[in-house]
Formats: sequence, structure tokens, C-alpha cells
Amino acid sequence: MKVFKLGSLIALLAFVLSSCDIIDEPVCLDCQAEASEMKILLEDFTGHLCGNCPRAHEQLEVLKASYGENLIIVGIHAGGFAKVFPAAGYIPDYTTSMGDELEEYYGADIEGLPVGMVNRRTWQDGKVLQKFAGWGTQISTILAETPPLSIGLTAVITDQILRVDAQVGYFEAGTADHHLVIVVTEDSIFSKQSDYDVPDGYIPNYHHQHMLRGSITPGNWGEQLKPGAIQAGEIFNKEYQLTWNSDWDSNNCHIVAYVIDNITKEVLQAEEIIING
Repeated sequence: MKVFKLGSLIALLAFVLSSCDIIDEPVCLDCQAEASEMKILLEDFTGHLCGNCPRAHEQLEVLKASYGENLIIVGIHAGGFAKVFPAAGYIPDYTTSMGDELEEYYGADIEGLPVGMVNRRTWQDGKVLQKFAGWGTQISTILAETPPLSIGLTAVITDQILRVDAQVGYFEAGTADHHLVIVVTEDSIFSKQSDYDVPDGYIPNYHHQHMLRGSITPGNWGEQLKPGAIQAGEIFNKEYQLTWNSDWDSNNCHIVAYVIDNITKEVLQAEEIIING
């Protein structure tokens, strides 16, 4: 992935304290070279009490092996199957306020887990939520399209402060409804997971991957890039800081950024990097 050099950092004082817009003459004209590279966001609603969810997780890893960096996965632990159940050994709480709002907004529990969203697009059946058997076809459909924008990221932790710089460059015109969303995900978390296909009905040290940990941008639907129409060739620089949560292993964490149309909620482009990479 191409990493863009961004502007100076503004000191921030809370989890997400502020951001700044810089709309200059385009500083990454060579980013047009990435114009044909679409990145897909696949959000998987899951939970440690969901005994069918490991089959979706297996499919995710197959798809990741096939599509590599073009597929970005976020595992959203939310809803009834994500509740803690200490008496049965399901102790960690992997839910987040963002995941809870997404689950309620899209009705994942009502649809029935495992279920996910591919770029939050509405498909021919009129639904955004889709079963994992169809994810591969949906990914290949979107990958054949030309993205309207590109996202560049850097992420560094210094003295327990995470600094994330993002640059969004437009190849096509956009609207005032475009929002930038940036989240933290974590891999290699081990704890009990229900699994109906194993003899005991659960796996005691299940390997949880791509877990949503929290939002870096304000709120759960991101930050508006511009209050008016966006012109082709415009560049937006965003800078954020947050105090790092010591419960998260930074060696296993990623920063995921994506731009949505905040009316349709569809994802227009996504990007992912490791921290201190």
C-alpha cells in the first residue's frame, strides 16, 4: 500500500479529541496509480455464543487467502450471541458501542447469525445483510468496479498515544454525505467459543480474528469530509489521537479506515494498516 506524507499534528486531549481538514492543491497526484484498486470491507456479525459462527469465520479466512489486501475484515461482536455468560465460561465482553449500534441499525440478530455485510451494499434480494455462502460472489462483483477515491494511512503509538493520519484523495466527484470512519481491530484473541460441529459443543481457546475494538473517528458513523460537494482531485487530510487501551495488544492490532455515503451507508473505499508498520 502506498503511504502518503501528511501535515503536522494538532495536539488532542481525549479519546477522540479533534480532527483537522486540509484541502490543498493535490499532493498525491501519483495516487492515481491506485485508482483501479478497490478495497472491500466485509463486516461479520458474530458472538462467542454463536455455535454456527465458526463456519463463517472459516469462510472469511478462505476469502482472505484469495483476495489478500483487497479484502478487509471487521468482526463485530454484538447482539444476543455476544453476551457474557460467566456460568458457562463465556467471560470476556467483546461488545462495543459501535458494534451494538450497527447490530441494532441493521437487525443482525433478527436476520440470524452468522451474517455479514459486503461494503454495506444492498443486493438483488433487497438486503444488506448476507449469509457467508454469497460473500465471495459479492466481493468479486465489487472488485471489478473502479473506486471513486483512495485512502492513505499511517498509525504510530508513542508513549501510549496512538496517532492516526489519514488522507482521502478523490478521483471522481463526491457529495457532502461522505463520511470517513476509522476503527481499531485486533487479531489473535483466545477465549471460549461455541461450535456446534465439535464434540463438546465449544472450543476452549478459540482463535478470534479481526475483532472490532472501537472507533477512532467521532461517533459510530464517522466524520463528514466536507460540508459541500467534493470535486474530483480534492485531497482531505485528517489527524487523530487517542490514548491506547492497555487491554489491546498493539502487535496484533490494525487500523481500518473507510469512507461511507452517510445516506445509503454504503462503503465507497476502504484501507487497512498495521500499527507502527
